[in-house]
Amino acid sequence: MNHRLPALYRVRQFLRAIRAQGASAEELRELQAILNPDQMALFQCLPGYDQRHSLEVMAALRAAGHDEPALLAAALLHDAAKTRLRLRHRALVTLVRALAPAWAARLSRGSGTGWQAPFVIAAHHAAWGAEMAARAGSDPLTVALIRHHHHPSNGATEESCLLAAFQAADDDS
Repeated sequence: MNHRLPALYRVRQFLRAIRAQGASAEELRELQAILNPDQMALFQCLPGYDQRHSLEVMAALRAAGHDEPALLAAALLHDAAKTRLRLRHRALVTLVRALAPAWAARLSRGSGTGWQAPFVIAAHHAAWGAEMAARAGSDPLTVALIRHHHHPSNGATEESCLLAAFQAADDDS
């Protein structure tokens, strides 16, 4: 993410999402080499803009020389729990987080129903997405990467290095 102009980055991200197309038939065929049928079903439940974002994260990882199947699967499935969030909800959450972070944090601890739901989903999507990926038969590394994709990566373990690469690709996509 361009940290000097975060508002401009978010506007650009929103405009890209509005125009985004989901995975093409050719891309879906290519994903069969990475995802099992249950994971593929999970990916296909994503709205088109999330599919495109996930494909861009995977492409950025590949361009950086990463080809680990567990990492690529994490890139494709990391936002699986956001399927209930419409684009307008995401924009609202992003704005409130930027303008009133304490209020956004309070809202994210709500019940997950009604008008607070977008904040709760956004706050917990990584953990919930990891559970969904585990139920879909994902590798434990894939599950761990999804679960921690919004946590600081620290240490010099292979998992920490993969997490850092994943976070960089996610932030730039």
